[in-house]
Amino acid sequence: VGMATGSLVGGQLIDLTNGFNATIALSLILSLTGVVSIFMLPGTNRQLLPDWEKDLPPEVQQGAQPNARQEPRAESPPSRANSG
Repeated sequence: VGMATGSLVGGQLIDLTNGFNATIALSLILSLTGVVSIFMLPGTNRQLLPDWEKDLPPEVQQGAQPNARQEPRAESPPSRANSG
């Protein structure tokens, strides 16, 4: 949404103010707002979803051993070459 409206708002500001200063100032303010938002995000040193793997089925858990007995795969019929 930002990329779509950025050029529209920037163009309108250039038309209204007959210059680029307002557009550059708005871009700077919004960029700094983004930087502040990023710094306010929670850190990555804390695990947000502890032990989430224990709820997975055993066959997809990390380190799970494949089943000793597996069902045989159905073989596909041999393909015939198109002789025509």
